Amino acid sequence: MVDYREAYQALLRRGAQALDELLQLYTPDIRAGKDWADVSAADTRNKRNSLTERLAGPLQPTAADASTLVVSLGHYLDSHWADYQEDFPIANPQKRARLEALHSELAAVVKGIGEIYNALRTP
Repeated sequence: MVDYREAYQALLRRGAQALDELLQLYTPDIRAGKDWADVSAADTRNKRNSLTERLAGPLQPTAADASTLVVSLGHYLDSHWADYQEDFPIANPQKRARLEALHSELAAVVKGIGEIYNALRTP
């Protein structure tokens, strides 16, 4: 059996870093009392905590772990991006570009974990 531990952990670290950076983007809006930023930050913080808890968990990923993570992060990206596009206007073009880059990074993490899932479930 191939050991996917290092690749999986690297993806978890990349995801946690991207989520940390998203939290930093929301901080000024939270301080300004914007409810949408508070809600987005709470969801983002929960996802980040999930990734860091997985880093502390079993060393070898399982297909079930990878599947759960792909679904969870995929749903986060879909709903978070939809909310951002519809409800959370960001007038600062640099901030918008950074948000888009972080979403792309998280999408790459989901894709990488999905590839590990496919490899783990294939006999």
